[in-house]
Amino acid sequence: MSQVKTIISTLFISLCSIFVKAQASNAIEFSNDLFFRFFKIKIADNPLLKTLEEFQKNTRTVIDTSQYLTDNSSYFFKGYSTSFNPFDISTDTIAYYISEARLFKHKDSLNYHRRLLFQVVLYGDQSNESYALLIKEYKKLKKLFSANLKDVQHIVNNKNKYFISIFAFPFVTTTQNSIHISDDKDFPFLSINLIVRKDPNTLKTYLSLKFLTKSELVPE
Repeated sequence: MSQVKTIISTLFISLCSIFVKAQASNAIEFSNDLFFRFFKIKIADNPLLKTLEEFQKNTRTVIDTSQYLTDNSSYFFKGYSTSFNPFDISTDTIAYYISEARLFKHKDSLNYHRRLLFQVVLYGDQSNESYALLIKEYKKLKKLFSANLKDVQHIVNNKNKYFISIFAFPFVTTTQNSIHISDDKDFPFLSINLIVRKDPNTLKTYLSLKFLTKSELVPE
């Protein structure tokens, strides 16, 4: 009897392991396809300048602001594309931001990870109709993400008019003060953030999608 229980337990653990690996593989494939849809490049261990050149060429993005990465300064890129729109809402201009995100390893620690953050923004006008369209697009993307990634947090604030959804991989561990980045997993991103907002002061509306990459950012 005890031998049977051992066999059943072993089979259960094996099935769970297979399920987790399949889930991880699907999440990686989904996020890679999603990133390519919005940025027209694949995440790889290429030099930053080469990645940026490929991104600009494929999305036809025109540089607005660019600050190069050094040991003491953060990287920042801002640009616009008038000929490429990855969203399902028509617009004249898509804004792109590529910057450095510093993830401190522990609270009150001076040691941090330097990661690359990709952001694409769809701006609407000041009308309620525009805001409603952005919310509709937000909910559609949220549903798509929830089916393939782990829901970390969802925030709805109707008073200040914003919605925030944060997604991650099943094997990324985060706490309030630190983030654990596994080196034994072949995943490209740490989190994907989806935001829609209507600024209460300017009444401007926008939908933002951010990809926080796992790749370490190194000055060239």
